[in-house]
Amino acid sequence: MKIVALLCALATAAVAGPVEDNEAGKQAMFASHYATAVVKFRAAAEADPQAAYYFNLCAALYSTGAFRPALVACQRVTGLKPTERLKINTGQLIDKIRFDAKNQHISLAPEPRH
Repeated sequence: MKIVALLCALATAAVAGPVEDNEAGKQAMFASHYATAVVKFRAAAEADPQAAYYFNLCAALYSTGAFRPALVACQRVTGLKPTERLKINTGQLIDKIRFDAKNQHISLAPEPRH
């Protein structure tokens, strides 16, 4: 019986698309499971690059303290035709990332390439 349940879970996971990944990411965020949310939102954004998915990824990365990757995700939002509300929310989140990074003496400059 456990094997059947496991196979059903694997089959469901295998067909999860960006909408399902985005929803799973939201549930993970609500449960404060930020690393899981990052994985789910990243999968959604990579499968279907939408402004909302990148905004969610930005918020999840910010919640983990990954300010530079969060800023990069937020910057992707603007090129993906966000709604006016999402533009405002993204701008506010970018401001918050910059503020918190500055207060924590964290550089938002890209890593030098070798």
